[in-house]
Amino acid sequence: MPEQDKNGKPVNTPNTSPTSGNGAHLTNRLSYGKGEQDIDLMVLLTFLWVRKWILLLTMGVGLLCGAYYALRVAEPQFLSTTRIAFEERTPQLLNLDSMLPGASTESQAINTELEVVRSIPLVTKLVLQEGLLDDPEFNPTLTKSGLSKVIGGVKGLFGMSNDEQYTDQQILNATVRQTTTKIRTSAQRDTFLFNIGVVTTSSEKSIRLANALAQIYLDNQVTVKFEATEYAVNWLSQRVAELEQELKTSEETAKKLRENSNLVSQEALDQLSIRASGLRDRVEQTTLEIERGETNLSVLQTLLDAGDFDGFAEIVESAAFNRLLQAQPRNESALRAEATTQIAQLRSSVRSAQARLLSLQPALDELQAQIDEQTAALIRLNTLLRDVEANRALYETFLTRLKEISIQLGLQRPDSRILSEATSAPMIAPRTVMVSAFGLVFGAVVGLGLLMLQFLRHSGLQSVTATERATGLAVLGQLPLVPIKRRQDLLPYLIKNPTSAMAEAVRNLRTSLLMMQPGKPPAVVLLSSTVPGESKTTTAITLAKNVSDLGRRVLLMEADNRRLTLAEYFESDASSNLLNAMRDGGALSDVVTQTEYGFDLLMGAQSSVNAADIFSSSAFSELIERAREEYDMVIIDAPPVLAVPDARIIAPLADVLLYCIAWNATPENQIQAGLREFAFTDNTAFGTVLTKVDRKAAAQYGYGGYGYGAGAYYDT
Repeated sequence: MPEQDKNGKPVNTPNTSPTSGNGAHLTNRLSYGKGEQDIDLMVLLTFLWVRKWILLLTMGVGLLCGAYYALRVAEPQFLSTTRIAFEERTPQLLNLDSMLPGASTESQAINTELEVVRSIPLVTKLVLQEGLLDDPEFNPTLTKSGLSKVIGGVKGLFGMSNDEQYTDQQILNATVRQTTTKIRTSAQRDTFLFNIGVVTTSSEKSIRLANALAQIYLDNQVTVKFEATEYAVNWLSQRVAELEQELKTSEETAKKLRENSNLVSQEALDQLSIRASGLRDRVEQTTLEIERGETNLSVLQTLLDAGDFDGFAEIVESAAFNRLLQAQPRNESALRAEATTQIAQLRSSVRSAQARLLSLQPALDELQAQIDEQTAALIRLNTLLRDVEANRALYETFLTRLKEISIQLGLQRPDSRILSEATSAPMIAPRTVMVSAFGLVFGAVVGLGLLMLQFLRHSGLQSVTATERATGLAVLGQLPLVPIKRRQDLLPYLIKNPTSAMAEAVRNLRTSLLMMQPGKPPAVVLLSSTVPGESKTTTAITLAKNVSDLGRRVLLMEADNRRLTLAEYFESDASSNLLNAMRDGGALSDVVTQTEYGFDLLMGAQSSVNAADIFSSSAFSELIERAREEYDMVIIDAPPVLAVPDARIIAPLADVLLYCIAWNATPENQIQAGLREFAFTDNTAFGTVLTKVDRKAAAQYGYGGYGYGAGAYYDT
């Protein structure tokens, strides 16, 4: 089963052993390596440890810079503090809380007072009182910053005036803002105490300004109270005068009303009301008598006309009429005469009642009008008298408050007091230890940043582990840089220095190559790379020399018909080339060049035919088969795979593909792209070779294992 992680998911582990290559196998290997760009922590730590002197140097420089700034450059800052105590607010003697301001000892009020201390009016008083307009520390217009000097210099070059003109108000505002930044206020928790501090470059100045600001704050409290009291006095004075005038006006109005209205007393008004009630009853009775008489007249006249003397007798109730009515025989003439007399008497009585009504009604109307007039006037008088009393009460109240507040004008005191004046001003900045520590840390950060940039600026592979992780293939060899100036000096150098690092590295590569398939060493070995300049040809030459040193027949074949690099290492006959060997079907020994180093050489040749077509031809395949029969090992030096497709075409004919990778140079993504070009190459084993390894640089990067501890045996 595949290896699983702690969550039960399969883990892709690279198989770094050189095995037979096929498309799926190589693709899986590259899929594992793709995106694995993690930094090896141990390698990074080793790299940092090797370059620890850089880190120590930057830390030392940072420490020295911090100490120099704190001791020589930074201007010392001194803080002096005055402590203020809030006094609990007690009721005022004359209960004038609604009139006079007072401070509350709630935390919100204390915080508000802290802002009052830093307010513009108080700071302005401090500036003017202490003459801070003439102090460059507080007046920024008296000094010029470095930028201002540069701007002034540029203006001077163009003949422009450097002097900036400020108004007095601008100077005052700038000084107030600068002074505000130097004021420190703080409240002591769970107490009624707070501190007023000032930071300056002089301890004496800090003490003086802290005490002055505290006194200005206390004086401001008294001033605010005095102004509020004075405002209350002015307002009350104006209101008392208005009330006094209103009182006088209302009294005069009431007096005039009493005089002009001939007002009677309430008792006399009641008597008039009784008389009016009697007259009203008499009028009603007379009116009723008239109505009843007129009704009887109408009825009696009707009965008389009808001759109904019996009905007439029932209404008249007259003894004389009744006797005439009962006499026998009945005298109708006498009855009619008596009835006429009765009607005349009743009409006379009605007229008399009407005359009385005409005399009673005007008297009643006159009396009622008099009563109404007296009542309205009395109501107006009572209303005026109530207004007079209300104005008098309000006037007396305001007058009393005015006298009380006037007494308070000289009794105001602040709600706070100075608990302890500023007497000392310790230096609060610069803090030498802290600044030096900051410089030390900053130097460490800068040093680490520089080292990390140096560590990360190379995009190439720098270790065997990283190479195997990126490619999924085993690293068969690690060839260091060769200290030669000319290419033709390569093999003479190895012969002259058989125990050099390069010689030992090539022997290790030869051993790894021969042991890839025990019992069946590879007959055809193809060397390719990602891009030019990865020591592919150097590797092929040195490998051919080392394999031939074992007494084996080795053919070094140049398959790069474009650059013909081997001509810079060896001298050979122009006819001894790859194209002639393909055309000649005979023995290769008749075409190849025998070198003095024990192996044969088949040089490349330029042709008008495309190189890809040459290597795809059956003639080239036949050439490889003939080389297999005549030699123990054929080493083919092919072009870089990302440059031309030649190596991909030749790869199926090889037993082993050695992929050369320049140490710390070729980007990982290009290497993977190059290997993917061989994804569909079957029956070919793959291996990688790190070339151009800088042993000293590798040790500095933390990769000190090159040569597997054989460095002590190297001559060079």
